[in-house]
Amino acid sequence: MGMPLVPVDPAVVPRADETAVDRGLRLVRTLARATCFDEDHSTDPLLHGFLFLDQDRVRLYFRADGLPGVTAADVRTTGALTALISALPSLVRGEAEQTVADDGDPHCARVLDVTHW
Repeated sequence: MGMPLVPVDPAVVPRADETAVDRGLRLVRTLARATCFDEDHSTDPLLHGFLFLDQDRVRLYFRADGLPGVTAADVRTTGALTALISALPSLVRGEAEQTVADDGDPHCARVLDVTHW
């Protein structure tokens, strides 16, 4: 094909340390995959976007049936993510009393802080 092939031996290449971006993107990929494999497109709430807030926090943006506008959820990228990912749809839809308006974020109508999970 006219291009050199460089063989790589995984036993020789040192493993790179995980970064904060790696952790954040793993969380986003997990949530996005749930939507991709939803054949009837009934996923609710639907992941709408994300924003890295700092080394350990990501703001996830969701659209949910029955809620006007976009709801954001601030989450940590470390800790018990499996439990959080499972609970997140219910939290976004059902914790309206725990959300606050964020006038500094033009992308959402309300924010739910679940960094304590």
